[in-house]
Amino acid sequence: MFRPLGLAIFAAAAMAAAPASAKSIDEGTYTCLYYIGDTLLSMGDIEITGDSYRGPAYDGKYGPSYDYELTDDGYIVWRGPLGGLTSDGNQVGTSTFEDGRIAIQILPADGRPWVIGCDR
Repeated sequence: MFRPLGLAIFAAAAMAAAPASAKSIDEGTYTCLYYIGDTLLSMGDIEITGDSYRGPAYDGKYGPSYDYELTDDGYIVWRGPLGGLTSDGNQVGTSTFEDGRIAIQILPADGRPWVIGCDR
């Protein structure tokens, strides 16, 4: 027997239990740069679409897309590699999104962290 009231209560409970929509980074291409003394180095571009990213890439030839999560505190959790930034013993430390800018801390094998800034 069909019970509309029971179905309505079930639907309301399911909607209340669903997680709130996550925050996201503004879509677009972010150019990532790093200063060494007075020298500005390009670290490639990261492309953000919805809740996924590709790159960094230097030539517009991005690899596959990976998911990311932006926490309520503005921290980015990358769910995949970040191109050459995560190679040769490098690891990604803290990443943030604030005021339309991505900041990525790199933890190299030599133990001296550095930060890349990415802007649209």
